[in-house]
Formats: sequence, C-alpha cells, structure tokens
Amino acid sequence: MSEAEFSAVEILLGIARPFSKEKIACARLVLVDGISMGEAAKVHGTTKQNFQAVVSKLDKCLTLYNEAKAIEALNLSKTVTKKTKKI
Repeated sequence: MSEAEFSAVEILLGIARPFSKEKIACARLVLVDGISMGEAAKVHGTTKQNFQAVVSKLDKCLTLYNEAKAIEALNLSKTVTKKTKKI
C-alpha cells in the first residue's frame, strides 16, 4: 500500500469506524512500511491483537477504494468516448 492510498483509505475508515491514533499509526507501519504486526506493536508498546482489526479494515477499504477508482475511470472513459462521437 502506498502512502497516498493509506491516506485516502484512512479518511474512509474514519468515517466508517473511528480508531485511535495509536492503532492507525501501528497499521501504517504494517501496511505502508512493511514491518510485521509484532514489530509495530513493540514500537507502540501494545499487542498486535490490539490493532489487528484496523489493519484488516484498512486493507478492505483499500480494495473498495481501488474498485471505486476503476469504476470512475471506466465511466470517465465512456463519457469522453460519447463526447468524442458527438463531435
């Protein structure tokens, strides 16, 4: 997951189900920086079970975000094609 994608899905996650800043920070270490859940938990002085739900939810949000972007791109290309045909 890229930093930009993480920021986008973090907004969606906050709307759907707010998580603590600590849990979001742990999830960022796992999903963006690629460290293990155990290592991220040690960095923040918690357990991986304490933030596992947010990692899972962010991953699901990313899937939905990418699907939405693909649908948007498809619809935009259809709109451009229709406008081009009219010209």
